[in-house]
Amino acid sequence: MKFVKSIFYLLLFVTTTTVAQQQLGYNLKVGDSFSLTQKSVQTIVQQFETEGMTMDIELINDVQAEFLMTVVETHQNSYIIDFEFTNFAYQMRSDTMGTVIDVDTSAELDESDMTQAIFRGLLGVTMTMEMLKTGRIIDITGGDALIDNMIKNSGITDETQIQAMRDGMEKEYGGQKIAAGFEQFTYIYPETSKKTGESWENSIDGELKAEQVWTLAAFDRNVLSIVGVSEVEMESDSGTTRIKVKGTQNTQIEADPAHGFIKTYHSESVTEGESFVDSYGDSAIPTKITTITDYTIN
Repeated sequence: MKFVKSIFYLLLFVTTTTVAQQQLGYNLKVGDSFSLTQKSVQTIVQQFETEGMTMDIELINDVQAEFLMTVVETHQNSYIIDFEFTNFAYQMRSDTMGTVIDVDTSAELDESDMTQAIFRGLLGVTMTMEMLKTGRIIDITGGDALIDNMIKNSGITDETQIQAMRDGMEKEYGGQKIAAGFEQFTYIYPETSKKTGESWENSIDGELKAEQVWTLAAFDRNVLSIVGVSEVEMESDSGTTRIKVKGTQNTQIEADPAHGFIKTYHSESVTEGESFVDSYGDSAIPTKITTITDYTIN
């Protein structure tokens, strides 16, 4: 009798554990479409030493983008997804220089504003990516067409200026840069089944590198909640300014358990390091960057 009871409890334990295990990932079908809004505020504080005095210079990059993602093919382990920007707004402001850039593609076009014309080139250009069911993006095409459209909108015809513009835009809007940005909110799922409270790791590469630990916080038919803690490192080079910082990022995600796509994504990161500015010589400038990013389904 004791043997029978032991077998019964063992079977009950195995069954309960199996039920609690969840195979997380994307479950998309052709025609699925997601309209998203990204809001990101990045605050950069650089500490300059001038004539024995310390002065903090603050620069804020404020981005709001809207884009559409549509599933056009499904494969055994991946999806082919078309996406395009439908709106883009960007403001760069400084406590010392005021507003440096202020562009919104939804505003009425000012024919004399080349910056606005260039950013309008982001709109309506379809790019295509292949995304694994974990959310890792393994291929992306269409970045060159995006850059070509932005250059065309600028009205610049001088080949030297065009090449210089292309080189700069490839750093900001090239396919791999865009893919790395999307992976921030897509690459959140593990290879194996998990139960509530269990964790897994992954990493993203690019200008922003992140070693991420994700934890399944909650799962049922109505909610899929994941939290993440990441060690992040960022290196950027604008040509006149080079920045290298590292720190931590905390992320909270709510996704739709039916198909795995996010409903909300919120991350906050704080990184510190140094930057070098050509006009400041070889002196390292202590630098702190705080970034808050949100993605929401419209």
